[in-house]
Amino acid sequence: MEKNKLLDSDFHVYNFSTYVVGLHHFNEDGENRYQIISDYLNSCVNPKFKYSGYSDEDMIADGFYFGEKIYEYSYSEISTIKLIVEKDNKFDKNPIKVYHNTVKDLGYIPSIHKDKVNDILENYTIVYLELEITGGKFKNVENGVIVKGETSLGLNVNIFYS
Repeated sequence: MEKNKLLDSDFHVYNFSTYVVGLHHFNEDGENRYQIISDYLNSCVNPKFKYSGYSDEDMIADGFYFGEKIYEYSYSEISTIKLIVEKDNKFDKNPIKVYHNTVKDLGYIPSIHKDKVNDILENYTIVYLELEITGGKFKNVENGVIVKGETSLGLNVNIFYS
């Protein structure tokens, strides 16, 4: 009987996480990446789950600590992205593009992480890739009052490999 690799005690899954750069630039089609990501996020998340389902009253009653930000959307996806090494990029040698199945060109792995990610792509098996969208509109409780704010959207890529 063949042993299931995922249940094999010698099978290890590692994780490397990085952020995505170039979100405030236009993609190769001339579209604003930041706006595309924002629109996509708004189309994916059920409005019932905004702010993790907390109403303002819930946040105050549950005693959220001072400064704890509850974001409008907490969102991640698995297996909707690919990492593509661009051999003919005129700005950077062998940059790694983050490409989404629906949104297309999201940006790039930062140069400081490019060698590590290239090593993973060339020498390991990708188990799965996770895209995490961070930032955006948030609420927090200050002195019993709801305060609203906003930070820039960001993207993280979590690479699970063996």
